[in-house]
Amino acid sequence: MLHLKKEQETTVSDLELVTRYKQTGELHHVGLLYQRYTHLILGICLKYLKNEEDSKDAAMEIFENLTEVLLKHEITNFKSWLHTTTRNHCLRNKIMLVAFENVKAADEQKISCLTFEQMMHYVEKTLSPAQRAAVDTHLTQCELCSEALEGFAAFPDKARLPLMVEDLHAEIQTRYIPETVPAYQPSWSERLAEAAQSAKNWFAEAMETTVSILTTPRQNLKLAYAMATVFLAGVASVFYLNRETPGEKLFAAYYQPYPNIASSVRGETSADKLQDALQQYDAQNFKAALASLQEILRTEPGNTTAHFYAGICYLKLEEAAHVRPHFSKVIEANDERLAGPAAWYLALAYLQQNDLPQARTTLAGIGASGQVYQEQARQLLSNCGSSEDFRKSLL
Repeated sequence: MLHLKKEQETTVSDLELVTRYKQTGELHHVGLLYQRYTHLILGICLKYLKNEEDSKDAAMEIFENLTEVLLKHEITNFKSWLHTTTRNHCLRNKIMLVAFENVKAADEQKISCLTFEQMMHYVEKTLSPAQRAAVDTHLTQCELCSEALEGFAAFPDKARLPLMVEDLHAEIQTRYIPETVPAYQPSWSERLAEAAQSAKNWFAEAMETTVSILTTPRQNLKLAYAMATVFLAGVASVFYLNRETPGEKLFAAYYQPYPNIASSVRGETSADKLQDALQQYDAQNFKAALASLQEILRTEPGNTTAHFYAGICYLKLEEAAHVRPHFSKVIEANDERLAGPAAWYLALAYLQQNDLPQARTTLAGIGASGQVYQEQARQLLSNCGSSEDFRKSLL
């Protein structure tokens, strides 16, 4: 029997991957999540559809639906939701049931689902009596595994099953997961909030200690004064952590959303998809818009309109670190509509990151180019001054 390629090891939970996808719109989070359950989804599809090609197509369709539905619903029990969704898709129910919304998080199985190899050993009856009993117990608790195993058991050509699962894994890997998956990077606001919360927790403990010391005899007053000084210094650092950086202040003062130009798009084969994405953009649903734009870029990596609005979405999601590749593509393509705006928003992205030297360099280039945003760039550059003057003026 063929052995599957070892999946990327991760300790991240299902719901954490869902959360990261909703925060960033990056499909590799869903790809990693889906690969955990590929064999189970295929098994259920085989149970209902009885055909190899139909089952593989359905499994991929479920994944593609997954990328959209995850952005629209709050899911507390992923496995139960996935089981219901897969079964309903196979039954060709046009309205996907949302029974998962009534499933309590407490019902989530704490045990892991069966691996493909375990299922094949069960079907081929090569497990020991104790191992088979353990699988039987699991099947009474996990509908997802139970239905998948029924599909595998009923499929006539068992030798094809490992190849089918391999094919699905490979397609997900090729289309949605880069060779090197970047480590998840929390946004600047998330890191700031975490640092502030840690500081507040420490100060609360320090305050309790200070109060305790103040109620002790006089000989401990010097220590109490010292602790109070540390506490006040900590309070001051909380204010420092929570204040805006100079770049963030200028970004907030100059940023204006760019309008939807979908009606003027010509000659792009994905125009309909682009209009759908920009409708989400107009509704300020930037995560959903970003996911749709990334889908377009997988088939049209040179689509400058999609790159431009993906960059804007990342700005609105406070993920400025992801902005540069998208705006750079637009600038390098010398798109007559969007190259100038892309340079302007790239400068604003540097401000959002508080990268003042890069912001000044980009603004100087815009100011000397004669492009759109030339006057705004000159004004912003004059407000920046030198790096030191710039910093002092915003304190």
